[in-house]
Amino acid sequence: MSFYNRFEVGLSHSLVNATKATGAGVVNFQILTAKLQLIKESQLFPLMPAISAGILSKNTDNSPKIPTFVPVLGGSKLYPNNSGEDYYIVASENFYKNVGLPLPVSVTIGERWTKGYLIGFAGYGTQRASFPFGSIGIGLPAPSFLSGYLGLGVEYLGSYNVGYDRLGRIMKNHSIYGVSLAWMPTPKFTVVVAYLNTGPTNLYEALASGVNAESLGAGWGVSLQYQF
Repeated sequence: MSFYNRFEVGLSHSLVNATKATGAGVVNFQILTAKLQLIKESQLFPLMPAISAGILSKNTDNSPKIPTFVPVLGGSKLYPNNSGEDYYIVASENFYKNVGLPLPVSVTIGERWTKGYLIGFAGYGTQRASFPFGSIGIGLPAPSFLSGYLGLGVEYLGSYNVGYDRLGRIMKNHSIYGVSLAWMPTPKFTVVVAYLNTGPTNLYEALASGVNAESLGAGWGVSLQYQF
């Protein structure tokens, strides 16, 4: 939802297949977002990027337990928290006919501060860390049998660590990259198919071997987005 072309708020809810971790089949992962555009694109000079700042409030019901045989802590949560906030600042610019390109291209680059372990899906640590992120998107003409527009995008998030779990094991996060294809049949509705690679290790295999993983592995996802 956008207000005055300056302030945006959003809500997302993801269902992630995590049977091996929770025994419940899926993990519910919710994100409430707010973003304020501080400087508009080309506001001060040509090709100046837009500058925005934002917050992501995340909550997960993933809650692995410490084995019951562990003295004092047995049966309690392994990771310190189930929710937390990310803060970020980002610069974004759109290139098209203003620079002689045949297709529209959008570029973003920014820095994020978080305590989220594995994007916040697995839980939250006690130490806030920062990491760089960026993306490139290309607008594509839709084939004749589809209405609207298509978009192809790539994104990258850097590595970081957020401290230690309640057993004293470090909570590292591997760098992440993703590729997505978006279909926008209307200006307000978007369907996205994405492939996300969070690193070479797997969370569930690592937990079984007694260490914290640095990634969730890789997989595909589908999302539906509507803008009010």
